[in-house]
This record gives sequence, structure tokens and C-alpha cells, in this order.
Amino acid sequence: MSTDHRQYIDGTPFLIAGLSAVGIVRLISIDLGDKALYIVGGVATP
Repeated sequence: MSTDHRQYIDGTPFLIAGLSAVGIVRLISIDLGDKALYIVGGVATP
């Protein structure tokens, strides 16, 4: 019998945080009026 136990890290919260950060970048770019940043945020949004 093997006693090799592994604990895996759930990456879902990091994924959600990353997607939220991209959305926040888009909102900030709208407020600043920066078209290039808005395009980058739009392309990075899945």
C-alpha cells in the first residue's frame, strides 16, 4: 500500500481573479480614455 499523498492546489480562484483584473483594466481604460489599453483589455478578455 502506498502512503504517497499529494495535495493539489485549486487554481479556480486565481483564474477568476485574473479574469476580473482584465475586466478592471478595461473599465479603467474607458475612464482614462485610452483606446490602446481598451483594445488590449478587449483582446485579453476570453
